[in-house]
Amino acid sequence: MGFGPVAAASGADPQRPNIVFVLADDLDWSLVPYMPEVQRLQRDGVTLEQFVVSASLCCVSRASILTGRYPHNTRVLTNSPPSGGYLAWTYYGNAARSFALPLAAAGYRTGMFGKYLNGYGANVPPDPGWTGWLAGSDAYFGFDYDLSDNGFPVRFAGAPTDYATDVVARGGVRFIRESVAAGKPVMVELSTFTPHRPAVPAPRHAQLFQDLELPMTGAFGRAIHDPPRWLGKRRALSGADLAELRERFRRRARSVQAIDEMLGMVRRTLDELGVAGNTYVVFTSDNGYHLGQYRLTHGKRTPYDADIRVPTVIAGPGLPAAVASTALASNVDFAPTFLHWAGAERRGQDGRSLDRVLRGQTPRRWRRGVLVVHHLDERPPRRTDFGARLSQDPDAQDWRMGMPGTYAALRTRDHLYVQHRNGSRELYDVRRDPDELQNLAGSMGAAARARWALRLARLAACAGPSCRLADRFR
Repeated sequence: MGFGPVAAASGADPQRPNIVFVLADDLDWSLVPYMPEVQRLQRDGVTLEQFVVSASLCCVSRASILTGRYPHNTRVLTNSPPSGGYLAWTYYGNAARSFALPLAAAGYRTGMFGKYLNGYGANVPPDPGWTGWLAGSDAYFGFDYDLSDNGFPVRFAGAPTDYATDVVARGGVRFIRESVAAGKPVMVELSTFTPHRPAVPAPRHAQLFQDLELPMTGAFGRAIHDPPRWLGKRRALSGADLAELRERFRRRARSVQAIDEMLGMVRRTLDELGVAGNTYVVFTSDNGYHLGQYRLTHGKRTPYDADIRVPTVIAGPGLPAAVASTALASNVDFAPTFLHWAGAERRGQDGRSLDRVLRGQTPRRWRRGVLVVHHLDERPPRRTDFGARLSQDPDAQDWRMGMPGTYAALRTRDHLYVQHRNGSRELYDVRRDPDELQNLAGSMGAAARARWALRLARLAACAGPSCRLADRFR
């Protein structure tokens, strides 16, 4: 496969740190116990326990990751046009704001392998700034899919070697080897299509976890006191619901085994090449996933921790080992962090570099809140047309899976405040109520209600440096 011409500037300092970014799709904390390589990375690095995504929806979150900007600044609000997807990404000029461009200008070879943005086609050229490119948007079934190899469509059929996660792993490892051989620093993103539904595992993992039990902890099967209007008062999960969720959890656990193996393969390659000590390895997910929480079946899009607080582990030069940080962090922080490590230009990002946080030196004026948003698709799916909607948006959800309306939320270390377009509000004390079951909004006084609304409004309207003022409210 050809990965296109080298875009890195000549004379790059080979001592600049390498960056390997492993991005899973819909991976939540319940799967980490079945991923030994992720656990090894935790022992070798820093786990960010309060890492929150800007939106619990694939394309919206990924746009924030690539640019370091909140959704109201990328204007990628959903998975599909006109308000989202790759079309909105390009229409609003986000490709020019991706971290790939300043990294390439700083002398890095930049590689994208795997899932890019919803609606990106296999016959579409790479976005600017990327040296290596083997990417697509529709390989959720693991086999029989097309990827863009530097703008040329390549078909992957049904052979065991065509399994999507393995293709991503091989392409990424090859790119790392080529970059090290060329004496260039490398930033490579390895972006999987799993455990996104239907969570197809590699054939070698298809028989694993036959008796794995569904985790029924926390908010599983429980109802929120004074729920928001969209959630309502739901019946208890039935036996059929539990059987479906159990099998779905087993499939998800099987599907992440290849991701875990990829992480191990990459780290062994870095050791073999002698560059492990100069490489940051970052593991995370674009959003979480609920399975039975709040009597919903399965899905995402909600403002609750099951969907927005994702596993994030980082190991690298000078970082402490086996440390868990409770500093509030967000996916808008990835781009400024990567650029900080590379010594590249940072401009216009809403997020902050996590470097000092990872080294245990949380700045005195660190953020107090993170913005989370959700925008309802223009025509929400009804039960009668869910299949048609699913064919257009792989993240379409029906009523049982949970379909919140448009909302904006503010997640702090102590609270979750949610303000819905229809006027309903939610407030949870996540220290005392970590499962987010007691909605306190109804008991808020006028002053508290105004204070929370003002904090949220300022963050929802911020841009660049103003975000670093808006998120430091008292």
